[in-house]
Amino acid sequence: AIMERCGDKDDCVSTPDAADLAAKLSEEQKENLPLPGQVGFINGGPPCQ
Repeated sequence: AIMERCGDKDDCVSTPDAADLAAKLSEEQKENLPLPGQVGFINGGPPCQ
């Protein structure tokens, strides 16, 4: 979801579990995710490191 919010969805290779969980987030939850520049570091965890 964070990769989608940042406009990098096409560059993210995630697990099916992560994709399923991200798909369950509401639009409001997605809109509240930080964008680059709003935080010092966004950790996507493996495999998105």
